[in-house]
Amino acid sequence: MLAVTVVSDPPQATRVAAKSFKLHTLPLFLEGPVRHMKVIENLEERRGVYQKVKNSGLYDTALKMVQLRLVMMNGMEKLHV
Repeated sequence: MLAVTVVSDPPQATRVAAKSFKLHTLPLFLEGPVRHMKVIENLEERRGVYQKVKNSGLYDTALKMVQLRLVMMNGMEKLHV
């Protein structure tokens, strides 16, 4: 025979309050701005996002192209494809 427990009301959500946290800086990654540009309807706002990417460490001026991500190593930035 199968035992079944019926719950009529959903359980209450548990509230958690963080007492502290440690910030971890993540390396730049091209996917975020690309996904953002998909939902922007205003052309000027898209150009603004493009300029921010071009002025960031993701843009390689020697190759004149955008890298996929920027890896942090020992506090120094290193391009990684």
